[in-house]
Amino acid sequence: MLRARPGRPVLTILHPFDPWGSTVGGIHSVVRQFLKYAPASFAVRLIGVRERAALAPGVWHECAWEGRPFAFLPVCTIGDDNFRKPIPTALRYTAALAGRRVVSDFLHFHRIETALATATWPGERTLFIHNDTDAQLSEGSGRSAVLWKRLPAAYRTLEKALVGQFQTIYVCHRRTTERYRLRYPDLASRILHLSNAFDDGIFAAKPAERRHKTRTRLALELGLSPDTRFVLFVGRLHAQKDPLLLVAAFARLAERCPEAHLLIAGDGDLGEVVRLAIAARRLTARVSLLGALPQASLARLYRAAHVSVLTSLYEGMPLCVLESLASGTPVVSTDCDEVSALVGTDCGEIVPVRDPERVADALARQIATEPPTAACVRRAAPFAARSRIEAVYGAMAERHAREVLYGGR
Repeated sequence: MLRARPGRPVLTILHPFDPWGSTVGGIHSVVRQFLKYAPASFAVRLIGVRERAALAPGVWHECAWEGRPFAFLPVCTIGDDNFRKPIPTALRYTAALAGRRVVSDFLHFHRIETALATATWPGERTLFIHNDTDAQLSEGSGRSAVLWKRLPAAYRTLEKALVGQFQTIYVCHRRTTERYRLRYPDLASRILHLSNAFDDGIFAAKPAERRHKTRTRLALELGLSPDTRFVLFVGRLHAQKDPLLLVAAFARLAERCPEAHLLIAGDGDLGEVVRLAIAARRLTARVSLLGALPQASLARLYRAAHVSVLTSLYEGMPLCVLESLASGTPVVSTDCDEVSALVGTDCGEIVPVRDPERVADALARQIATEPPTAACVRRAAPFAARSRIEAVYGAMAERHAREVLYGGR
């Protein structure tokens, strides 16, 4: 390991996203948390991309995220990344890093491919694994879910070649944590479980009276009755999320609950397919397609909704579930490992069978009553980002201090 320099330790985060862009994704939210809650004792830099021409590529810019200064280097321009491109963003980003060299005390990676172009960069390396990678690479994970699904053996070969670079590997999915420890026994002590967390500076429950006013105001804005019961979906319209199951389930709910209305916050490769499915079921007036929204807007939707819904094939620890519970809104979800351990009968339902009728039944039960706000908040409380991010920074600060004093001995 590079001997740390005295003074403020430098963290460089590498991830192909634009903090101010419209791309939907839980990983992006996690990176923003590391920017927002970085202690003043750290100098933080982000090497990312730009969605549009706001900042010149290839040069460092002094920026801030919610008041926290950081240096930003966009290495290429990608456009709207909610939609898959002929050349994957991760590949373009990795290629743009080739030939560069950045010196840093700490390097955070959220895609392992990035390590291909940065092997000679000095600094302590941390890899974040945000999903159930076995599920991502499996045959049942959906045609457009992930590029490596077409070449799972190649991905594992690449991973095996690169994973030894990392001094710490954080995995947000408990079962995947154990799999990685078994797969790489020599690295087992480096592989740690770190659940995703919600931004407690944004997502929080409000008193019932304010919640009712928010719901009524939203209904009026959408031209709906004040008695509307909102069902909320937040996420990318990709195969992993199975939005067609969502539409099918809501169609059945709409037959029995005329006051139900579906809000879809997100976009992606299946966006047009979803729109056609909604039209084919004559649900256009019962569904609002809101597109990708900033977190402040999502917070308002969570507080207005009677229930959030997740129909994914697989997940790690999805932020939409944590954000919903933190906002006091119950969740109906398909059986997605970590979600099943979090969502109990006091704050929603887990649907064990991927069946539209079963999902509709669960949604109908949840929207029949006011959200169990206190129970939802209690479930989410241990996953607040502020304390979890500060703990990661604290551990890095301790290692940096040891390195400065003892040279890693």
